[in-house]
Parts: sequence; structure tokens; C-alpha cells
Amino acid sequence: MIRARGLAAGTGFGSVENGSFWQGRTEVAIQCLLHAAALVAVLVEDIVETARHLAAASPGARLDPPLLLALDEIANLSPLPSLPTLMSEGGGSGITTLPVFQSLAQARSRWNENAATVIWDAAIVKIILGGGSHTRDLTDISTLLGERDELTLSTSTDRGGGKSWQQSVRRVPIVPADVLRTLPFGTAIVLLRTARPIVASFAPWTSRPDADQLRADRAAVESDLIRAAG
Repeated sequence: MIRARGLAAGTGFGSVENGSFWQGRTEVAIQCLLHAAALVAVLVEDIVETARHLAAASPGARLDPPLLLALDEIANLSPLPSLPTLMSEGGGSGITTLPVFQSLAQARSRWNENAATVIWDAAIVKIILGGGSHTRDLTDISTLLGERDELTLSTSTDRGGGKSWQQSVRRVPIVPADVLRTLPFGTAIVLLRTARPIVASFAPWTSRPDADQLRADRAAVESDLIRAAG
């Protein structure tokens, strides 16, 4: 099912190459059942390929306005062959790609190990939420976040009852793997280029000023899905 807002009159998805599709600020939301995932993947690839051609013919070889591909749960679709390339090169042509995965392991299961690594490395902003359980991934992310100095104090007692104290410094992870796993709901670790790790708090969508409109949109989508299934 495709829902669109801001499409020029007469624009159809049968011809994404139609110039009117790209006029103005078009918003397209695609929801699908798993059996139609392959068709949606083909549609997304068609949009991407057309965007690349339009960018190449635009001033500075960039789309204006730019294209945002918000690919939520993209690993549940058929793998998009172009995703690794989009992540590494798309930004330069005005195509911003925002893939959302449940875990890095999920990305590796849909693409191969090398392609999943390219997707991860090419992401300028990485947002890490809690709940992960893959030990290697949690350890790798913890290592990426860096280490800090921790002061330790040790006490020893000699035979005569005298005590001595000694201070030492050891290196420990800034965010250990177990802390990453148990990040509370609404809290995330953000990695932005060369900046230090950022602890971010996200407000639930129900507290947004447009929450009522979002509820109405969700109800409309659910109604369409029920009608389409019947």
C-alpha cells in the first residue's frame, strides 16, 4: 500500500521517472505485508535510480530539494543491493539514507559481512539504542566509544597491623557492554563523525505537539490496511 502527500495531480507510481513526481515537496509512505516486500524493494530501487539520474543533471550534481530515504525495518524487505553504495556516496548527490535495523546482526543476515560493515562505517550519525544482545557487537561498540581513567585505591596490612594505601589508575570502557544492553527506553548513544559519544534522550511521539495528527494518520493507515486485507 502506498500513501502519498503533496503529489502533483495525475502523478502515478507506474512512472517514477515522470518529472511531476519530483516537483515540490513530496512525501511518500509505503507500508507492505511481508509477501509484497520484494515489490516494495523494487519500487525503492527505481526511485533511487531515478534520483541519481536527476541529480547528475542538476546544478552541482545534487538534488534540490534533497531526497530522504527513511528506511525503517529495511532488513525485513528483500535486500536493497544499492544500500551500501547509497550510504557511502548518496549524500554527495543530495540523497540522504536513514536505515533502521534491529541489530547489526540483522544487517549481516540480509547483506553479507562486508556490505553490513560498509553500511555501518558509512553512517555519519550512528544512534544506538538499548536491548541488543549480540556480545561481539556490544563489545565492538563499547570499544568504539573509548576508554577513561579510573582511580582505584588499595589497602594492605602488614604483620604488625600497620596499613598502607596505594592509588593506581586503570583504563576502563566509557560505556561497558552491559550498560549498552540495558540503556533505558528513550535513551541512546549517538556517534557523530569525530565528536565524543553523546548521550541523548528522546521524547515519545505521544508528547509531540502534532501527536493528535499522528494518531489520526495511524488510524487512517490501519483502516486502509484492514480494508485492503478484506
